[in-house]
Amino acid sequence: MIKIYGFDEKVYKCVPCLNAKRLCSAKKLDFEFYSVADFIGDDGVPVKKEFVDDLVKQTGQRSMPIIFVGDEFLGGFEDLRKAVAEGKIK
Repeated sequence: MIKIYGFDEKVYKCVPCLNAKRLCSAKKLDFEFYSVADFIGDDGVPVKKEFVDDLVKQTGQRSMPIIFVGDEFLGGFEDLRKAVAEGKIK
């Protein structure tokens, strides 16, 4: 199971987040999407701060999406695209 953590397009249009979901759908890969933001705050930052802080601590990655395959951290969209192209994810 692929887990994608990123921005829901209703809150913030994150092209890599959209592309990760589109790639999984196109390749018929099982995935779950978890939104890191329910709204955009007064400061213009759309986040669930504690949730994002935990992901950053776990992965060291600050950009979205943050993608796991099972419980293993994969990386971002380009890492997912590469793994799918190489047949590492089916």
